Formats: sequence, C-alpha cells, structure tokens
Amino acid sequence: MADPALIFQDDTPDQPGVHAVVIGCGHYRHFPDGAGDLFDTGGEDLGQLSSPPHSARRIANWVLDTYHGDPEHPLRSLSLVIAEQPGPARFHHMLIPDRPVPDATMDGIRAALHGWRQRGDAHADNLMLFYFCGHGIEAGLQNTLLASDFGADPFNPFRHAIDFTQLHQGMAKCTARRQVYFLDACRVASENLFHGDDKGDPVFRNDGVLAQQSAPVFRSALAGKRAWGLTNRPSPFAEALPRAFRGGAWRKVGGRWVVCSSLLKLAIQHQIMRVMDEFRNFSSAIEQDNEVTMTLKVPGPGAKPMVPVDVGCMPGTANRVVRLLVQPMGTNGGQPMPLREPESEETYLLDLEAGVYSISARFDPPAAFHDTPLDDVIVHPPNGSERIEVT
Repeated sequence: MADPALIFQDDTPDQPGVHAVVIGCGHYRHFPDGAGDLFDTGGEDLGQLSSPPHSARRIANWVLDTYHGDPEHPLRSLSLVIAEQPGPARFHHMLIPDRPVPDATMDGIRAALHGWRQRGDAHADNLMLFYFCGHGIEAGLQNTLLASDFGADPFNPFRHAIDFTQLHQGMAKCTARRQVYFLDACRVASENLFHGDDKGDPVFRNDGVLAQQSAPVFRSALAGKRAWGLTNRPSPFAEALPRAFRGGAWRKVGGRWVVCSSLLKLAIQHQIMRVMDEFRNFSSAIEQDNEVTMTLKVPGPGAKPMVPVDVGCMPGTANRVVRLLVQPMGTNGGQPMPLREPESEETYLLDLEAGVYSISARFDPPAAFHDTPLDDVIVHPPNGSERIEVT
C-alpha cells in the first residue's frame, strides 16, 4: 500500500540506514480561527500556530542534506506530514520535486508512523528519527501531542491525539535499536483537558514487554513550560538542531570525528541561546530523557567540526568599538571584522573550524582601549567562549 507521507525512499530500504518521520501541526481545525467547528478547550489557551510548518520543512531539509548519500548512515526513508492553512501543504528540495504532503490529522500521522515503524523493523542497525512540532500538553509523566483534528469528536477529543508516553514505550519492540526523538512542543500541565483514562492514541502498544533500547528524547521546553516559536519562521529548536550537527555535538572516537548524542543537548542549548536573546542568561532551555551515548553521524574523512565560539571583550563596552581579528595560528594577514551596525555590547557569535587561533582585539584611534592579542586559542567541541581583557 502506498504511503502518501513517504516523500523520499532509496532503492535499498532493507539495508541499514536512517528512517525519519517529521510532523508539523500548525493549523488546528477546531481551535479559534480554524476551518472546522469550534471545540471547547475548557479554558486552555490553544490556538493556531504559524511556526510548525516552517519548522517541519526545516527539519526535513536538514535530514535530506545530512544523511542523503552518507556512506555510513545513508538516508533510507523520510516521511512528512504538515497541517497549515491554506492546505494542502507542499514541500520541495533539490532531491524531491515540488509535491503536496498529507495533512497532519491523526489518520495521516498514524499512517506515517506505521510506515516508519515497518521500515525500521527491517534491520536492527537502523537509526530512527522522530520530530514533532505543534501543540503538546502534560499531566504528571503523561505527554500528549495534538493532531490537527484534535477536538473533531467533542465526546472523545483524544481520538485525535498521540499518547507519546505510550508510543515511546511501544517503540521498544521495534527491531531498530537506535531511536532519537525530538519534541518541539509545549509541556504545559492540562488538567482541564485530561479526563478519565484516555490520553491519546499510543499508535504502538508495548504490551508490557521491556526491551533494551537507546531512545533519547530531546524536548524544546522544560516541564510545565511553553515551547518557543517564531512567527512564520522555524522555531529556535528547529534552527538549533541542524546547527548543533555542524560541530557543537562532535567528539573524537578512535581518531574519527562523530556526532554524539551525549553532546547534543549542550550543543542545541548553546545554539538556542544564540538564536533567542531571551535565553542568554538561562542555564537550561531544553531537556533530555535517557542520556545515552550514541553515534548519530560519522562525517567524511578530513571533515572538521565548525565550532560555535562566542568572543567578546571585557569590559563589555569595548564590544561596541572593537574590530576582531581571528586567524589560524601560523598564518599572516587577515581582515578585522567590520564594526557592527547598530553598535552592541553583546559578544560576537562565530563559527570556527576546529584548530588553534590567534584572536586580537583592535581599536581605531582615538579609542579608549588598547589592542590586546590572545594566542594559542584552542577551538574544539563541544562549545567555546573567549573573553579578551582590554585596557
């Protein structure tokens, strides 16, 4: 049976590789300004979302760009469902002609997840990637994700929601041992909506079988908090995840660079702080369940990580007039970075290839500060920051 959510599949789906499913729920038919009959949310603040469709496309593009043609973790399949208004949603990539994608209704999501699971069952060495962006609610340890037609049945609204707590446990029976989940959704407690035992469709039942697996869950919000979205743009989490794969989550294993799950939380966190000024002083903006060490990608020979490095002066007022010069040790020349417009006391957010650098703070006379060099600055994952004391 054809899977309408399957937007990419290679010629050898029975061989080990990456299988991804991406879900973006932005249009909710039965919430205010939706296309369907209004559902009474019991006072919960649930409305339309503009970020999830953009976030889902951002993640789908990242999956294709990261894993297609990868010699060690080749992309075997990618499924995509998106709910946006007006629909149907569309997706295109250089590997995929422009095409419509199914609506992220519960039926559409369930069909996509069934196909994803079946393909994952083909080999124990498969890597399973799951991403959801949309409304999420919690009550205690219960985590439920709302499909676009949530509330279609006013007497049983959770017919159109994912019981992610049970889904995650049910995937323990999947043949693929390596699974990673990214939940870009709110985690606000919702006692008004949860009544009785129904918490959503588990999609895959566990039946009490406890299987050994590596299945970390990365969440874009802390317990009891709302996730951050950006109007008509990918969410900070959706922007941070691909950037974390560029270098912040790299480590050396046996002399080779790998993207490691144990470094991913810190790398995503660091990138979110860069995207959102609101997080600059936060010690944590995301959470991770099941902190396991798992290789998510092996970059090609000779590849070096691009490490996010924050460089600034002390005192911070010097950042307004500094011209930074960053160059690999042993090289000459280089042009100082231009002054920023408008002026800012914030640090410079740089992405530097791993190596050893000389960093200089230069000032045009008659500045109140004196040039100060820093030599032998080692740039290495996971992340870095440098402060240049100027006088």
